[in-house]
Amino acid sequence: RIADARFLSLLRRGNVHGALDLGLAPGLLPGRVSVLSRKVTPPGTCRPDWMIASAIGARLGADLGIASPDDALAELAAVSPIHAHVDPETLSASTREGILVEGGMALTRPAVVEVPSHDKNSYRLVVTRSMFDRGTMCAHSRSMSGLAASAHLALEPTDFASLGVAEGDTIGVRGPRGEATVTVVSDPRVGKGTAHVAFNQDGVSAGALIDAAAPVVDLTVVPV
Repeated sequence: RIADARFLSLLRRGNVHGALDLGLAPGLLPGRVSVLSRKVTPPGTCRPDWMIASAIGARLGADLGIASPDDALAELAAVSPIHAHVDPETLSASTREGILVEGGMALTRPAVVEVPSHDKNSYRLVVTRSMFDRGTMCAHSRSMSGLAASAHLALEPTDFASLGVAEGDTIGVRGPRGEATVTVVSDPRVGKGTAHVAFNQDGVSAGALIDAAAPVVDLTVVPV
């Protein structure tokens, strides 16, 4: 079974090349589940989300038990109490306004995380996404593929003196998972003692520096 009702929506946001919409749009209208109609014939070997999810499950040795959109909808109704009343027949009879979903999932608050104090000899890493990157959609778009910028490490201007480097120099940084060689630039929007890197850009892999199990990541500068 799917671990939770968000699997297919996460797959769609995961930038899977060739993914199509399931044909159901939870949240297309606020608080409603609506039916979408296909407007164009998909190109090449594009497949719906549920087919891709099923294929990924098979490759991982798990049978999701989904062979049609109705199976995916049944799975959603089984794992999400607020969608328990959503079925193909009800959707077919409510194509204009969709089905109103009432209530909500139980709110589970995460445990309080203790954040370690900042070491003055390191730089706390901040990673953000930009509109254009090396993601599948941008990379396969003729109009957007050249808009992704090269990655660099941005520091607060006064931090350069303590490092003994100038803007545009190349430095080495070490994180909890590995090291990387990056070009440093000055950015007054970055807080002092903080290092900023854009995610999924050419030049440096921010993912190679991030420890997903740690609440924060600190970088130290190493000789190049």
